[in-house]
This record gives sequence, structure tokens and C-alpha cells, in this order.
Amino acid sequence: CRYGEIGKRTRLKIVRETLWVRVPLAALMDCSVAEKNINSFIRGTLKGNELRKVYYHLKKCAKCREVLLDEFSFYMTFNDLDKDLDFNYQKNLDKLMADTEFDIKRNDAIIKQNYFAMSVAICAFFLLLLIIAIKVVYR
Repeated sequence: CRYGEIGKRTRLKIVRETLWVRVPLAALMDCSVAEKNINSFIRGTLKGNELRKVYYHLKKCAKCREVLLDEFSFYMTFNDLDKDLDFNYQKNLDKLMADTEFDIKRNDAIIKQNYFAMSVAICAFFLLLLIIAIKVVYR
């Protein structure tokens, strides 16, 4: 999971694929940083780019996914004592990962829509300025 373990071409491909989500090299987060954020990821307290970085790292790194499964099973066992437990932790973890991916994609779509709306507003503003300038000049 370290930068040196993959080739330059792969790094460039990951940069190209992840630039549109505003997190270059998200999949190359250091394992020690990802492991520090696993509990926050499980509790759902990570937001924005930090969530995206941790998610993509966990998706790519088998070692960190093992740590995630251990932490997740521990968390589920001791936080759901009053509920009927479903001990299929892998299934529950897969659901958490799928929900997280859905949230990230939904947030990316919202960001793209906001950028588009802002671009339209800026174009309309400059068009209005151009119309006013033409009227002033040709009076």
C-alpha cells in the first residue's frame, strides 16, 4: 500500500481516475493512517475527502480490510448487545462498504451538479455584462 510498491504507470492511472473526485492518489493512503481511521469509518464519523480516502484505501488494501473486519466484528459485538445479533460480520461489512460507496457517488454527483449550476450562473452574469456594455457603447 505504500507509494513504492506500485509502478509509475499505475500511479498515473490512479491519479487520472481519481482527479475528478478531488482526491489524487486516494487509493495510495498509507496503511498506518488508514488503520488510525478505521474506527471512525465504522462509526460513520468520517466525512468528505477523509471518508473517500479511507474508503478507497480499504477497497484496495487486503491487509487493512482484515484489520477492518476485526475491528468491525468487535464493534458490532459490543455495540449491539441489546439487539438480535447477526454474526455474519462479512455480510454486514459488505453492506457498510456498499452504503459508503453509494454515499460517495451521491456526493460526487451533487458536487458535479453544483459546479454545473455555478458555471451557468457565471456565464449568465458575463452575458448580462456584455449586453449592458454593448448598450452603453452604442447609445
